[in-house]
Amino acid sequence: MKKKLDTISLYVFSETFISAIASQLRVLTFPLYALVLGYSPYTISLLFVIYYITHLIFSYPFGLLSQKIGASKVSLISTFTDAVSIFLVALHTLPSFITSFILLGIASATSSQTKSLISYNFKDRLKSVYSRMIALFLAGNLLAEILTAIFGQLDLFAVIYFSIGAVYILFSIISLFLIRRFKDVNVKPKIKYIPSGKLLFISILYFIATFSGAIVATFIQIWFSKENLSVFDVSVIYMVTSIIGIVSSFLTDKISENTLLKFSVYISLSALEEVLTFLIYFPPPISVISFVAISLIEPVLVTADNIIISNILDALNEIENGFALLSTFRMLGEIFGTLGEGLLFTLGD
Repeated sequence: MKKKLDTISLYVFSETFISAIASQLRVLTFPLYALVLGYSPYTISLLFVIYYITHLIFSYPFGLLSQKIGASKVSLISTFTDAVSIFLVALHTLPSFITSFILLGIASATSSQTKSLISYNFKDRLKSVYSRMIALFLAGNLLAEILTAIFGQLDLFAVIYFSIGAVYILFSIISLFLIRRFKDVNVKPKIKYIPSGKLLFISILYFIATFSGAIVATFIQIWFSKENLSVFDVSVIYMVTSIIGIVSSFLTDKISENTLLKFSVYISLSALEEVLTFLIYFPPPISVISFVAISLIEPVLVTADNIIISNILDALNEIENGFALLSTFRMLGEIFGTLGEGLLFTLGD
């Protein structure tokens, strides 16, 4: 049993780290990469629309499929499609870009089932698993930021995408052999197609929370640029926040779960994060200090949120479709929040 759990831990942690590198590289470099290749901003935006739509279409159906074939298999679909997606970016043709973003949407839609896999296999270790995942996610982001800073010349972007994609595909192939050692989820003989009222209510709250975060912080880079911070300054800020977040994640693992989930602690940290988010839009150095301070609090709150959601979905017996539905509402929140902040910036100008 312990060997199976160790194998699942190896898969989950490795996948988190590699996918974080690929994701952050795409965020940091793809728009400029495509722009230099001659694609218009409109075409680039359409690619991201393809990603959003694909996620929304496939998220819940894959949650239902997970009930039938098991979360481990759906999670591996996420790994493979994400790997091929980043590899295709290196080919820099429009068909490869379109295919890449479709696969990225499928990868994003199916990634929620990794949490289902965790919920079934690590019920007594959720805090440790999630805090370490956050640390590895931030470490992947940091490595991507360093790679971009060192090898960020436009003619090297394709090489970086190709290299990361090749390593990622190799990892996904190895994962196919690891799946035999997974303790799969309770594959249900009868699929639950319709979510419960409680799950729908939680999903709406999830949408509101995601929307609130996206409408405030999606275009924080634009705000920094308006305050005359250079690209280098912003890069350093993001690297510092990643490092602080990694340290915070390891410290979170040292906190007892009872303390982490204590109502007074959770509410106090949530309120503090909201205040700091509000202060981001003050002139530097207040905005920079607030942004960095959030990176210290966020791993604690995200870990607590994941534990709470896992326990609730387990109690509702809606783990697979629950995580899938939350993923759908999260994406809707990000879409409307991003559009909202873009509108606010436009009106502000």
